[in-house]
Amino acid sequence: MRLTTGVSTAYGLGSFIRVGENLIGFYLLFYLTTEVGLPAGTAGLISGASVLLGALLSPAIGVVSDRSRSRWGRRRPFLLIAGVPTMVLLALLFTKVDFGGATSTYYFVVAAAYIIAYYCFLVPYDALGAVLTEDAGRRATIRAICTAALYLSVLVGGFLVLQLQTLFAPTYGTATAWTFAVVLSCSLPGVVFALLAWRATRGYESQGAVLDESSVSFKSVGRVLRMRPVIVILVWALIYFFANAVLAGTIVYAAVYVLGLDEGTASTLFLISALATFVSVAPAAFLARRIGKRATLVYAIIFFVIVAGIVLLVGFNGYAQAAVLAGAFGVTNSIALVCSYAMVYDLREVTELRFGQDLTALLVGLFTLLIGVTSSFAPVVIGALLEAAAFDPMSAASPAVASVLVAFQTWVPAGLLLLSVVPLAFWNVNERRHAAIVEELRTAQVEVGHASP
Repeated sequence: MRLTTGVSTAYGLGSFIRVGENLIGFYLLFYLTTEVGLPAGTAGLISGASVLLGALLSPAIGVVSDRSRSRWGRRRPFLLIAGVPTMVLLALLFTKVDFGGATSTYYFVVAAAYIIAYYCFLVPYDALGAVLTEDAGRRATIRAICTAALYLSVLVGGFLVLQLQTLFAPTYGTATAWTFAVVLSCSLPGVVFALLAWRATRGYESQGAVLDESSVSFKSVGRVLRMRPVIVILVWALIYFFANAVLAGTIVYAAVYVLGLDEGTASTLFLISALATFVSVAPAAFLARRIGKRATLVYAIIFFVIVAGIVLLVGFNGYAQAAVLAGAFGVTNSIALVCSYAMVYDLREVTELRFGQDLTALLVGLFTLLIGVTSSFAPVVIGALLEAAAFDPMSAASPAVASVLVAFQTWVPAGLLLLSVVPLAFWNVNERRHAAIVEELRTAQVEVGHASP
């Protein structure tokens, strides 16, 4: 089947379901400490442990997806089954309850259930994108659409939610306002876009190579982890997404407690980041096709490092500096998401040629595992350091708290991003080699077809 723009767009809109991931990364720690009243360390553990649990399960979800057989496909049934529960649990996570000493347990259980349902959707969904086309350039375009939808979710989860919460708070109270805002701006659209992606991709899985799905097992994990390009992209993800989570998770804290902004104004930083992303999505796809995914990714990282260094030299002491960082963060993260996921997609044909298996969901699951590990570790680190610096949400930031927050916005993520460039030097699946692999795979499939009686 020919991949149309309409199918690519409908599929890409399914990435809006990441609104929950963004909402948790931006606000769960903040919500649990300032609204529910949990200690920062406890809130960080709830956020971190739940994300880690889901991330650890993601390779298993990938194996199940790679092995699954149904008349509806290997990926699409997961989209249908997991989409609605994911969005319902997200709303419950931002609903205030008071169970006394069991309150923290409640939020951990809900957060863990949400994150498991979320990964049951996300891993097969992301793997489905590799099946839509074998063309490396088109894959960059698909990931550009997914990234645009993702940053629509950033705009909603980072900006619109807080604006709606502020609007509803005088009438319904801050706690109920949070729930209303999440349901209206996140949960309902998330369900609609998930079902749209499921419906639009009907029939596309059947065009992939029919391989030996039954032999896909956890032994496959060991095999792919011995492949050089897999190691490279996973090491890069471990470093990059930890830096990403640290920066994203402290934007509101830095804006409110270092710059003295109100929460509504602080949320405009997410608007700036989202707009910067939308502007850079098309150039990211163009550059990925023109100069290669790896080169585009490296240039984006260097760009952020330069911007963060300038802000650090000038001083992180005003809205302008925060806005510049937010914009640079949006541009860099947009390019990183477009290129890195497309690079993972390109490994589909590498594993097919080497093992005779489509291990796309397993590859995505491993990639997602690393993102989840970093996303779970980051709030633990943030919460622990804020608690060690005697952070008090009801008081102005002390010099120790301010220095921690400024570091998390500038030199810490910049240094980590620069470090992430090192493993990329060993990436060996460029566009020319990938095209040769695709051609070799097609030739092998034709030979097998001719040999069959």
